[in-house]
Amino acid sequence: MGKATYVTGLEYLSRRYNDNRMEAVERREGFTRFDALLENGDKGRIDAYTLLPGIHLFYNDIPQGACDWNDKSSRVLQIEHCRQGSCELVFSGGWGAVCRQGDCAVHDHRVVKRRMRFAQARYVGITLAVEYDAGAATLAALHHVAGVDFKQLYARFAPQSNGERHLLFAPDAEMAALFESLYDVGGRAHVPRLRCKVLELLALLSATESPRWQAPSYTGRDGDAGLEKALALLGGNLSAPVRLEDAARAANLGATAFKERFARAFGISPAAYRRRCRMEEAARLLQESSFDVAAIAAHVGYRSPSKFAAAFRQAHAQSPTAYRKALRNAPTPPAS
Repeated sequence: MGKATYVTGLEYLSRRYNDNRMEAVERREGFTRFDALLENGDKGRIDAYTLLPGIHLFYNDIPQGACDWNDKSSRVLQIEHCRQGSCELVFSGGWGAVCRQGDCAVHDHRVVKRRMRFAQARYVGITLAVEYDAGAATLAALHHVAGVDFKQLYARFAPQSNGERHLLFAPDAEMAALFESLYDVGGRAHVPRLRCKVLELLALLSATESPRWQAPSYTGRDGDAGLEKALALLGGNLSAPVRLEDAARAANLGATAFKERFARAFGISPAAYRRRCRMEEAARLLQESSFDVAAIAAHVGYRSPSKFAAAFRQAHAQSPTAYRKALRNAPTPPAS
């Protein structure tokens, strides 16, 4: 790939090895928007910013689905943060990890991705990528400003080579707040503010002497068609009643074993997963349709609009009417 940046390298990988699963649909200086094609035909959106030479920030918004990825990555340290949903990464050799809401995952070119699965209705997360050559040179040039030592950052967060397979870590409160702030940068001085926040985050990561590593809670679900059938049943036909016993039967398991295996595999109980699917579909309809609240309540399985409103408020901290009004009145931030 020569001197191609990490972003253009992803485009090359997509064309050369991955059936054009990532297609650049919009491009400005320092910004590329990708459509990410999943096996079920759905598309996610990835907004990629090159904030400084060799330092990139990706905003990932992916619906439920999965895709194989023939990874031939360049030398890049990637730090992922999951804000919503979950992302399962399956690596060469069949092992893997599930990055869930609030978690971070870190990997580089030595950990080869083979498959990505997004089990919940929507995955929202950030990827911060620092190229070993260009990114390290940028941080060295800005050391008097940001104080980031890339060698130290690499030593603390690069995947271990001693067989421990440290990939997941829990950010502390200060780090979690800084990650969260990246999702809300918009309006004036959009890119310069992103630049400052990313440098601050890298400084904080570099100064974190003991990351809180977590065991990779992975159950090796490749080929487990039963759980996949149950997941599809719980996430579909939201207006109809689906009992726990129905989902367990789809997975060919007893109810107790099903609940345990589902929670271990997806990081959420079956009931909570179906409730989340209902609330996310309701939020989508409030944003994209002209249906009234009662019709949306019925569409996602609530006979009582008041019970729907209470459930929606619990999930989104707003009533359905207030949520729709806030979305329609909100200014659209520039992409770059």
